[in-house]
Amino acid sequence: YHMKQTFAMFSWMYKYCQLARFVVKTTSNTYVNLNTLEKFAEQEMFAANRIYGSILKRRIPDRRVGALHYISEEEWPWGYFPPFLREPSFVVSGDVVPRLLLGNSYRITFKSYFNVI
Repeated sequence: YHMKQTFAMFSWMYKYCQLARFVVKTTSNTYVNLNTLEKFAEQEMFAANRIYGSILKRRIPDRRVGALHYISEEEWPWGYFPPFLREPSFVVSGDVVPRLLLGNSYRITFKSYFNVI
């Protein structure tokens, strides 16, 4: 659900807000300090190709048959997942959005799909 919601947001931004410098994704139960966010945006005004958030690296697939987030070796034969962003909040520079949308069309989907940690 969250992945679909995120890419719907990126699609909407790409269609209606192509000149936006950044896009911020968060949830309603996350406190956002708008002053800090504004200062950050000013400092990073000329930054390109940026994704800011909590990046998870070297996460191991759960191979325990019957586990909630079980991923078989057939689905993902590698020992680790590639780095990915942890929900619920992140900031993306606007120039990255088209590439994320393109990359989304090539993503691998899993049966358990979300919360693969």
